[in-house]
Amino acid sequence: MNILFIRDYPLIDGTFTLLLRQAHYAKNDGYKPYFLFLNKNIEPSLLVEIKLICPVYFPEDLAKLKSENSLPPIEAIHGILSGDRLWYCYDTIKAIYFPEAAVVIGFYHPRTFIIKTYLWPSPDVKLYKKLFSNIPAQNLLFMNDVVKKEHESFFHLDFSKSPIVPIMVEVPAQYTPRKQVNRNKIVSIGRLVYFKNYISPLIILLASLRKKGYAFEYHIYGDGELMEEVQNLIKKLDAGHYIFLHGSIDYSDFNSIVDDALLFVGMGTSIIESSRQAVPSLQSIESCQEDATYGWFFDQPGYEVGEQIPGKASGSYEPYILQAYRSSEGEYAVLCEKSWQRAREFSAEKVMHTYYTALQNADKKFTFIIPAWKKYMVKLLRQPLKWQRLIKKEYRGR
Repeated sequence: MNILFIRDYPLIDGTFTLLLRQAHYAKNDGYKPYFLFLNKNIEPSLLVEIKLICPVYFPEDLAKLKSENSLPPIEAIHGILSGDRLWYCYDTIKAIYFPEAAVVIGFYHPRTFIIKTYLWPSPDVKLYKKLFSNIPAQNLLFMNDVVKKEHESFFHLDFSKSPIVPIMVEVPAQYTPRKQVNRNKIVSIGRLVYFKNYISPLIILLASLRKKGYAFEYHIYGDGELMEEVQNLIKKLDAGHYIFLHGSIDYSDFNSIVDDALLFVGMGTSIIESSRQAVPSLQSIESCQEDATYGWFFDQPGYEVGEQIPGKASGSYEPYILQAYRSSEGEYAVLCEKSWQRAREFSAEKVMHTYYTALQNADKKFTFIIPAWKKYMVKLLRQPLKWQRLIKKEYRGR
């Protein structure tokens, strides 16, 4: 099978690394992956890395290949897209270049296609409802049950026949204990955006623990709209000597950053990746502005990685942090091995077969065409909503 991965956002995030891993494993498993970038501002180093895996195209390349009658025979198109880019995937990429390919849509956040504003309803949401009402269920891929249920509830649609394809990471087949651990080091890696605002409550908690005599240090990696807010909090607490803001990192540096940490705090792909390194990881709760966690990631069932789960009990980070800190060498080793075992549930060996099956079962005939006048109206009605303050906070920066 020839698979075309489509990417718009040019920077690294969890979904980008997911597509990259899928392309890598697909190639190793005998499939033929291709990458299409809709944005030319991609980091040159990333472009080089992707080209080591598969051919990379931009939209103008497709036009040239079509004119030369040398387009690859794409059978499945997998894009992590929304808004205009999603419609473009159907009425241009599929309709003009790859009419025989199945388009599958991935849902990787509880509000991937859900937008609530302080004004009129988002025009994109209305089109999403029309699309999801007609698209064959097998063409919609959900990362877990919570993400599926959120969209079912919002759109009042039944996605029960849509497959669950969890986030996939590369996890060593054998457990290897870490050699050195800094018992004072806590790490978080992720975008500093509203729905991931577990950073500030944790900083406040660590400031309290420092007053009790603990020498914890907190290393924060990532950038985003909350950077200034976090900087101001660190300044207010005079915590700059133990709370460190490192900014963005190269994906290749992830393992070395977390390798000596006592524990990791976060959500999404990063909590799986820290667990595969045998770092005990605490699962944050998206859009939660309090000192609240669901606890150790290895204790959680299912494929949820930080989504809010109705009715599920949460508690402070403090007892878990102190559990790891006070644990004996043997007790801590158990936490580490359990973390690796949990990550194995998301390993390529377990997930990619499900993914290939979903692509093979996807409907190749379905397409979605929007009249030009309707696209114009959507763009017109969307303009004021580009001012983020008109979007409700929990729906920003998805």
